[in-house]
Amino acid sequence: MKQRDDSEPDSRGKPQTRRALLTAVGATATSALAGCNLWRNQTQPTPTPDVTLQDVRLVQTVEDSHLNNGSGNISDPPLVANEYTTVMFDLSITNPGNLPTTMPVVVSSSPDYTKPTDFPVTTLLHKDDAKAIDSGADPPAVFATRQSKNRKNSAPPVFRIPKGVSEIEVTIFHADIVGDSVTLTEGPNGDFQIGTLGTLRVGFIPVQDPGGVPNSNKPGVDWGDSNGKAKFYDRSVASSFSFLRRAYPSKIVAYKHDYHMRGNVRSATGPTATMDAVDAKTTLNKISNDSTFPSKGTILTEDVSPSKAVNMMDASQGGGFDVHVLICPQDTASGNQKYFDAHWGGNGPTGYFYGLRNAAVAAHEAQAGMDDNGHVATTAQEIGHYFANPLYSGAFKRTNSDQKHTNGNLVSTGYDLTDGSYTLINDFSVKDGSFNAGPVQTGPNGPTVETHQSYMSYGSQTRWADSRVIEYLIESDYSYSYGGGSAPARGDTDSTEGGLRSQEVQPVVDLFGTPVDGGVDIQSAAAYRATPGNTEYDPEYHTEAEPVDVVLQDPTGEVLHRTTVPDRVQGSHGHTHHPGIAVSLPFPPEGAVVHFDRGGETTRTNPIVAPLRFALLNVPVPPFNDGEATMNDLLESLRAVDGQMREQQYGDAADILAEEFANGVTNRIQPYEALANEPTPEQLLGLTERMIDRLHVLAEATEENQTPTATPTEVSVDPRATYLRTASRDSARDARPIELAELGIEPGQRVTLRRLGSYSKKGSGGEGLSAVFSANATLEPSEERHRVPGAIDAGPDYETSPTYFGDQPTDIPEDFLVSDTAGEDPSVTLEVPPEARFLFASAIDNRFADNSDDDGDFRLAISAG
Repeated sequence: MKQRDDSEPDSRGKPQTRRALLTAVGATATSALAGCNLWRNQTQPTPTPDVTLQDVRLVQTVEDSHLNNGSGNISDPPLVANEYTTVMFDLSITNPGNLPTTMPVVVSSSPDYTKPTDFPVTTLLHKDDAKAIDSGADPPAVFATRQSKNRKNSAPPVFRIPKGVSEIEVTIFHADIVGDSVTLTEGPNGDFQIGTLGTLRVGFIPVQDPGGVPNSNKPGVDWGDSNGKAKFYDRSVASSFSFLRRAYPSKIVAYKHDYHMRGNVRSATGPTATMDAVDAKTTLNKISNDSTFPSKGTILTEDVSPSKAVNMMDASQGGGFDVHVLICPQDTASGNQKYFDAHWGGNGPTGYFYGLRNAAVAAHEAQAGMDDNGHVATTAQEIGHYFANPLYSGAFKRTNSDQKHTNGNLVSTGYDLTDGSYTLINDFSVKDGSFNAGPVQTGPNGPTVETHQSYMSYGSQTRWADSRVIEYLIESDYSYSYGGGSAPARGDTDSTEGGLRSQEVQPVVDLFGTPVDGGVDIQSAAAYRATPGNTEYDPEYHTEAEPVDVVLQDPTGEVLHRTTVPDRVQGSHGHTHHPGIAVSLPFPPEGAVVHFDRGGETTRTNPIVAPLRFALLNVPVPPFNDGEATMNDLLESLRAVDGQMREQQYGDAADILAEEFANGVTNRIQPYEALANEPTPEQLLGLTERMIDRLHVLAEATEENQTPTATPTEVSVDPRATYLRTASRDSARDARPIELAELGIEPGQRVTLRRLGSYSKKGSGGEGLSAVFSANATLEPSEERHRVPGAIDAGPDYETSPTYFGDQPTDIPEDFLVSDTAGEDPSVTLEVPPEARFLFASAIDNRFADNSDDDGDFRLAISAG
């Protein structure tokens, strides 16, 4: 982020030099150096050196990428609030030979910012480093030089910038130099921007090649000598997680599933080119919905507590995975890699699928006797594609190639600021699952730094992490659209920018198919609790695709949900789009039929039968008592259920499912050691019971000729009113008590609270809403922290911010989140606690008097059931 415009002439007439970083001695306050002899040499050198700061900027994780093809530079991405940051600058020096040994440099925040920060940061810049910078040295060369000297090895300053800092001042001074000071300003047109970025949730799963399991339909193929399994799965996950934690400028949580998934076999590049990726996504989504999650795997986190990490990925707690990573056995690369349906054509299994926005990535495992570079590079690159929309435009737009790939002309520099320390990642060699910077090379003329191609060049040369991908991870339109997403999954973000906004966690039906003559061939279906989210059809973006209208209807034909999706899913290599129709729909109890309309042809899908059918087909043949005959009998019973549903005989359909299918699952499928995507009899029976319950709801609704839905009651919420403590300078109003009995709601009932509309607060819009149940209507004075004496604990805990004036604590343990500040989770479903008679609601803010709701649409909808 540049402090001066490149066109501004240097006052000394020297050309602008390249970039370099400070040399740190720790976060020492400026006053701590007062009187130190570092400030003045005993002998004043003449003439006095004049040191000018140039191109001052703040960076996180990466420095701007420089394209050698003359198209210019890609600017540094925005900063992420509360994550580690460092300062970079160039220098222009006159009389550098007379520099003092060290020169203090102070980085401080704007004086009007009163909250605690890591500022000021005082560092010492050594004269040798200053000379190197003035001579045009790149940061790697500067650090290589410094580390070779016989002086204390130090690192650049690393600090955090919270939201609210409007200015950063960088000052270099010494009594024996003419120093310089520059001020960086925050804002869209300033030198830096500060935003927020939520926790990235990654699920890992190993894929076993189908030649390593019984009944492969290609038993004569030599699938390699690893028995179909990755040899270095643990190491592969460790190195990927380690790199992502350093590359992604916010928190990372991951889940390493320990059970293999069976891969699919395909004979050619056909319409099933993404099935392994689809299966991995579906399998991990189901795992995060299982009552035993995460006992069959391992939680990986260094940034949050393990319990919070589980919450973020457990769908029953409102979590889920943003990215799913398949680890493929390396031995299958020797001519047999085409079996992997996670990729297209003859390339290896390094594919990427994001038909439902939450990506599925496939990467070869790390290899014996080699570093983890290729494996990590593939994983990071493919995950980066998830954040790569919208793509760059203008001078940086590539019109003749895949814009998500660059080549060897891209020079990039990555920085690891993890845990507040600094590492320059420009060379690495990893063989143990860790991921750290490698040694600087030493030649006959002193230390040098290797030049590495971008790993996206696909060459055989040494490669390292490309800042273009990391920029995607930082600044693109990442949103929590996966289906898990309620409050616990939101992490630390309050951003309202970019992406699709999620709905509440609820039952969904997840369908994937391919276009065929006469309609759509449904190839997989699943039902579980998640948040629906689709890649909506965009004719300008999906230029090769046709629209597919997907409609979910109830028994009377009423449309419950409608969406339009493309008939292509986007890949990352070679062919950019593969035939595929991916859709995730809300699945209310009255959902009875799904229609796919493409090109005038309609395909009907039964959302109750389809998930059962595909789950049954994932059971291998040996566990069936009579082999394929048993499987065919169970499939026939599902066809009978579908027939009864077409006749709207839902009670009869429930009887068939209970008496024939469920009994068959119980008595005719033996327990077996299942792969990750193979349901055990117990899991299949659990899904069957949930579908039977749905059929009973449909039967009752059909008899009553109405759908079992409740009409919510809407209550206006004054955004200037609150039940929280407020400062005396904040003339907030008191939240009014909402009497539950007047709404027909009693303790013990399940209720859904939904935020409607929005309000205006100073500088932005507001959609956050919290609430608390109370045994009475009493509200204490505003200066009290616990203003609701009858408060009763319920719902997902939410920590409220201190007051704007005075920084006084406001949080109480009993209140809960209804809608997050981003508006991505607008509702919560919970049970009214015993003795609860009233409800208080409040906008999420720490200063209320300046809020407004001119159109009066900020409301709370309350519905029972």
